[in-house]
Amino acid sequence: MPRADEIALPLSPIAIERAPSAAAEPRVPYRNRFALFAFRWRSRRQLLELSDGQLKDLGLSRADAMSEGSKPFWLG
Repeated sequence: MPRADEIALPLSPIAIERAPSAAAEPRVPYRNRFALFAFRWRSRRQLLELSDGQLKDLGLSRADAMSEGSKPFWLG
């Protein structure tokens, strides 16, 4: 049975987006790119639905939320 430090877990869409780009592998594989785009689309739509109080809890203004929420899903 493998030890816990030997098990490789799949990367989340956030980890993929924040990972430094490697010169040997500059492109994200198609299925990971789709997951990243879907994550961005969902999270930006949810951001636009938050109340002013919820945005304040996150330290964001309505203008910040509108700016981020209106970006296309293919832009980081």
